Amino acid sequence: MDMRAYEVEMIRDGKVKYFFIRNMETMEMELLPTRFLTHKTRAQESPNTVGSLARSICYYMNFCAGRQMGFTDVCQMDYEAQFNHFTDFLQWLKAGKHTKNLKKTPRNRTCNTYLKNVFGFFPF
Repeated sequence: MDMRAYEVEMIRDGKVKYFFIRNMETMEMELLPTRFLTHKTRAQESPNTVGSLARSICYYMNFCAGRQMGFTDVCQMDYEAQFNHFTDFLQWLKAGKHTKNLKKTPRNRTCNTYLKNVFGFFPF
């Protein structure tokens, strides 16, 4: 059975959808990415956009969890190490390891969108 370290969940408050990322080991909400997603929701980003951001960040968090890394570890890497890290992330995505359906591989454009979404989260 495939167990992900993090998963995206959504709750509604009236008509508003709020996305968050849950740590599946502790069952706690991951605060930093959830604050980012809440900020995007309150900035009136489309629920589809916020959902896409949530999935992208969650995929990245699962990738990092597989390497026992966190956001701080990545920020402290030098340029070459970061380049290799994000290249490995793209290859991981392209291999379909971010999903339970390993038979369907994402298009390059989709992988680049995931990476762009992750890059948008880092300055937050």
